[in-house]
Amino acid sequence: VIASELSRRKLTESDIIQYRQDVAAFKPKDFWRELRGVRGWLFLFCASTTIVQPIFFLRDALSSSGQPITFCVNLPMAVFAFYAGISLWRVRLNALKLVKVYFLVQLALAALSVLAVVVGARMGAYQGGTEYQTAEMVTTDALNSLRTALFVWIWWSYFKRSKRVRATYGLNL
Repeated sequence: VIASELSRRKLTESDIIQYRQDVAAFKPKDFWRELRGVRGWLFLFCASTTIVQPIFFLRDALSSSGQPITFCVNLPMAVFAFYAGISLWRVRLNALKLVKVYFLVQLALAALSVLAVVVGARMGAYQGGTEYQTAEMVTTDALNSLRTALFVWIWWSYFKRSKRVRATYGLNL
């Protein structure tokens, strides 16, 4: 049976020997090993969360003269962003949980920020400004919150679907 199949396929015994040698020499790529590590988009997120975002949070906290709430929110957020980024970068066990909490806190703060501005505008907290300035403040805050929500949605999707995240941390978000 084997001989008839070899002749039907026009294969010689040397072809079979060569095939067996090729199969023995072939080392399949270890897909998960290649993807393991903080590189690519994951590196971009880690660098952003560890370096860029804390700088912006600290800038906002330190430039919030006369607004203690802004200072009291942005300073801990700078520390939390740095800690979450370092945890991811160092591939800690709780890193993905920290990122999830970080995303949820960012969404909650964005929603509270819009709510505070809208309620403040309704209650007349911005009496020193014109109606146009109040509307501009509400619009700016709403756009900032929308930007934050978009940021969280994009990165949450990445952490949920990424093969690199699964290979590096053992699971996805």
